[in-house]
Amino acid sequence: SAAAVSYSDQSLYNYKQGQYYASAGRFELAREYYLLALAATTDSDMQEAISRDLEAADAAIQIQR
Repeated sequence: SAAAVSYSDQSLYNYKQGQYYASAGRFELAREYYLLALAATTDSDMQEAISRDLEAADAAIQIQR
C-alpha cells in the first residue's frame, strides 16, 4: 500500500538524518531522528539497526555529560 511505502520512506529518511547528525557529533539531534525512524518502521531488521544506533547515541550523550 502507499501508506506502507511512505512509512518506510519516512523511517529511512529519519534514520539517515540520524546517522548524519551522529557522524557530525550531534548526538542529541541524532537521537531525535532515530526515535522518529523507530516509530515509523515495522521492519524488524530496520528496528534492530535503529535501536543499535540509538543505544550508541545514548552512550555518546552520557560520555559528553
